[in-house]
Amino acid sequence: MIPEKLLLQHGGRIDHIKSGGIIFQQEEYARNFYQIKKGQVQMSTINDDGKEFIQGIMQSGESFGEPPLFVDIAYPASAHAMKQTDLIVLPKDKFLKFLSAYPHYYTVLLRRLSLRLHYKATMAQVISNEKAEKCILTLIDYMKQKEGYKEHENYKVPLTRQQIGDLVGLRVETVIRTISSLKEQNILNVQGGKIIR
Repeated sequence: MIPEKLLLQHGGRIDHIKSGGIIFQQEEYARNFYQIKKGQVQMSTINDDGKEFIQGIMQSGESFGEPPLFVDIAYPASAHAMKQTDLIVLPKDKFLKFLSAYPHYYTVLLRRLSLRLHYKATMAQVISNEKAEKCILTLIDYMKQKEGYKEHENYKVPLTRQQIGDLVGLRVETVIRTISSLKEQNILNVQGGKIIR
């Protein structure tokens, strides 16, 4: 995470986005660097059949949408706030000047982008396997590790069954059946509708 104070000193602003508010649309030209101060952002694409595929869900402290910014292309996905979200927004020209002044943040961004690539490669391998149980467990375990939980610690999954399906390319009905099966096998638990692993 780049310190908020530095981003604001270099021309950033804070935008308040309502739940469901659009931040940018798929095929829109990238013009800003975005970092979440507070809230949650979903990036997703819609295929020709109208099916949504979630590319990622970003939390407080994370940035998003950087690759198109660096290579002067349009966004391959849309981004919207999943709940009330405060974003630190820095226009592209000011962001690039900021990176020139603080080049060590290139390493921070490179690490972040590398982790996202690792996630996408991991999920692509699992999704191509087409085994629902493996897809769901890999996603949950990845999120658990990303959020700093140890293997033996209980992790409450912050996703709906629909979001899980959209992230791994499964129908929500398949996710519901698979979670029930995993619960029966004592691989995960469900408490108050929330998945625990």
